Amino acid sequence: MPSISIPHLLLGGAVLISAIPSLGSLGQLSGQITEARTEAKRINADMVELKLSQQEAEQKAAVAIQRYEGGCIPVVSPDQRQYVSLIENRPVIDTSSGVPLPAGSLVCDAHGNTAELVDHDGDPTTEAIAQSFAFTGRKEVIDFRLKQYRGARYSMPQN
Repeated sequence: MPSISIPHLLLGGAVLISAIPSLGSLGQLSGQITEARTEAKRINADMVELKLSQQEAEQKAAVAIQRYEGGCIPVVSPDQRQYVSLIENRPVIDTSSGVPLPAGSLVCDAHGNTAELVDHDGDPTTEAIAQSFAFTGRKEVIDFRLKQYRGARYSMPQN
């Protein structure tokens, strides 16, 4: 049976003593690994959300283009000289008659926004409001539709 000598015991003790401080480092490293995994999961979830958002934006852009090409009604100021922005959940008033446009009308503005006027409460005596918004940034599509409408001019929105 081999015997353990004193120098071997001293060497083994020194190795153990030198390893004790690294046990705290191992615990810290484990915590850092857990944090990195959590951060990676969060980044992955953000990327999935961004991809879904991008897909939704692309689908809405296709709807907006279809509305512009289909002859949406441009929204203009009461004097019919300027295009104005669509506002969600608000009625759109016919500037010639002063009467709200009916539910089912497709409206658009000079900024790329389109909407459908919806009977939001089932009451035929209340005004239809702008909902189901879709946006396109394709200026040539917007300009083509607006050029078909005579009388108003484009001006930048102001806050």
